[in-house]
Amino acid sequence: MSAESTAFLGFELRQLTYFVAVAEELNFRKAAERTFVSQPALSYQMNQLEERLGVRLLERDHRGVAVTPAGQLFLQGARDLLSQAARLTRDVQELEGGQEQELQVALEEYIHIARMPAAIREVREQFRSLRLKTTHLPVDEHVEAILSRRLDLGFAQLPVDHPDLVSKPILHGHWTVVVPHQHRLAGMEQVPLAALKGEPIILPPERTNPRTFHWFLDACRAQGFEAEVAYEASQPRLAPALVTEGVGVWIAVSFSYPDLPEDVCARPLLDLHPREMTLGLVWHRQSRSQARRLFVEQLMLSS
Repeated sequence: MSAESTAFLGFELRQLTYFVAVAEELNFRKAAERTFVSQPALSYQMNQLEERLGVRLLERDHRGVAVTPAGQLFLQGARDLLSQAARLTRDVQELEGGQEQELQVALEEYIHIARMPAAIREVREQFRSLRLKTTHLPVDEHVEAILSRRLDLGFAQLPVDHPDLVSKPILHGHWTVVVPHQHRLAGMEQVPLAALKGEPIILPPERTNPRTFHWFLDACRAQGFEAEVAYEASQPRLAPALVTEGVGVWIAVSFSYPDLPEDVCARPLLDLHPREMTLGLVWHRQSRSQARRLFVEQLMLSS
């Protein structure tokens, strides 16, 4: 894209690339190495960018480089624009039957799909030159990332009501409490939520799904008590061990654990609305990626 064709924007895409590098590295030398330009050329481009925008994006002194508040705002937008430009290029190439270069898929520790490794292998075998990138993101961020075209495929709690998104249910489970066999709650066929009063509770981290985290706390308050969160377990494999050690009782959707150690058991939780959860694969309606289509097909074999 030429400078003339983007003059109305006040910047060029390459300048965005340079700015993102400087803002992330906070060092002109490292940013120059990262973008394969000389340091004087990089400094010149940053000066030109600030002059065109009429805003100071970077503070430079003998101590180093800092990003101004305006620069922080510009950084977020620059990342989005570069991602959208890359995605647009890919969409056009895919439409014309070009070779796909990249597939970006979001994962999350609490989403267990047994067929995931086989699906990745199948896609790699069919698309040899494809770069398959997996990134761990909180589930609450998957939809936004897909809508901004930063992701090709992610997960979301269904239903997802957005005209630009397509979804398919892949996991269905119910809310449970996991306790040792000798625990008082283990003797109940179903556990009323109020029975958790006074129990130390293990939850998935707030950062991975803040909406669900606070939904559970609010449900406890509706039953007349404050949940005592003893531990936020980022890895579902760790949580049963914490239960065994007496750290607390674990609240989890049944699809989070394909199996449990012999010394703990799961009991359905009552008084949660809804008591069940359906998780779906989600992608953008405009996606024409054959690799994404194959990946979805392979993952759906496990549902």
